[in-house]
Amino acid sequence: MKSIVLSIFLTFLLGTAAIEEFKRSNTTHKRFYNIIVQRNPDSATRDLMCSGALISYNKVLTVAHCFFNSSRYSVPKENFAVMLGELGNAAKETRLIQIENILIHPEYSYDNDRQNDLAVVILREEVETDAEDIIPIGIATFALPLNTECIITTWLSLLWGWSLTERIQKIPVTVVDTGNCSAGAILSDRTICVYGNETELEGTYFLSGTPLICNNILAGLSSQTIRSSIPISLESFTNISFYSFWITNNATKRFYFVYIWMYLLASIKFVL
Repeated sequence: MKSIVLSIFLTFLLGTAAIEEFKRSNTTHKRFYNIIVQRNPDSATRDLMCSGALISYNKVLTVAHCFFNSSRYSVPKENFAVMLGELGNAAKETRLIQIENILIHPEYSYDNDRQNDLAVVILREEVETDAEDIIPIGIATFALPLNTECIITTWLSLLWGWSLTERIQKIPVTVVDTGNCSAGAILSDRTICVYGNETELEGTYFLSGTPLICNNILAGLSSQTIRSSIPISLESFTNISFYSFWITNNATKRFYFVYIWMYLLASIKFVL
């Protein structure tokens, strides 16, 4: 009965295309929205710089400081490419797409690199819409309540020598008051503070831009590299909902509205 009501509701609001997108996002075994920004992709010394998330079929959300060098100068877009798909060790389904444009948040400053540390990256070509292993993720548009259960997703691990793992890592965390967050964090409505079990976090490695996923929605991005060989139980993430207006003004709106309704439906699923 729930599925019938859900289908009618989606069809009425969004049309048949939204139905197919909703079904696909809930049945695909491999739904990889995680990306990695690679520097010098055409050379033997290419580096894994930052993580991020695919938010439409040709746009990625990541951190702004990824595109600046240690001298605080911006690095040309030609020096980067985006890795998508199954990014694990020896994965055969990884895609590498060049960058068309990089939109840095207008209030970002490298001198204060934990504030407004966001960038929308426009890909040179769209990800194939029939790709079974890649699908965009929706973004949060309102603040998360305390004690919301989330996951941090990463392809890297210290146990693999700071390299890609065979499988994506999913570390459970819980949203807590920002006053509890780690030393040095900028505490404001622009940040989300999460708590994770030290055992779960041990051995993980989060690049800047590592996604925080809550209720199947992108809620935050790490604005710094987190190495958990010394377990970190508290960490702050950039609060995506605070910047949702700016992000959606620079992202494809078709998928944004689909995922907003998916989020609302997930929130009221027990009422139906």
